[in-house]
Amino acid sequence: MAVSLAPDEHLFDLLGCMEVAHTDLPGAVAVRIHLPRNDVGCIVRLPRRLQQVERSGDALTVEIDRLPGRCQLAVADGEGRILLARPARAGDNALDLGELDVPGRPACVKLLADGALVDVTELPAG
Repeated sequence: MAVSLAPDEHLFDLLGCMEVAHTDLPGAVAVRIHLPRNDVGCIVRLPRRLQQVERSGDALTVEIDRLPGRCQLAVADGEGRILLARPARAGDNALDLGELDVPGRPACVKLLADGALVDVTELPAG
């Protein structure tokens, strides 16, 4: 599948909870994703606001480029359930996975504005 992708955008598989690799084409990018028979995928194109996510054990540092107003930074599981949410600010943000509000297995970091998804990225292995 070919899609247009601006330099500050990226593709993310919401159901697989992972970045989607792509190959550059003239004026677009080619996307390949393997789906088992009778399975579905949900790929979104998002502005890259979460610039860098680093993990050391339970400590997360998330660098946010710019915010579209008041936002929350959230850690979610593979089902999208929010496990930990804190107010977000431009620049470096620190989160402690040892302080999960809801028990679960963290899988991704989301940037939310009034509950709407602004950006999301995979949670690095600890």
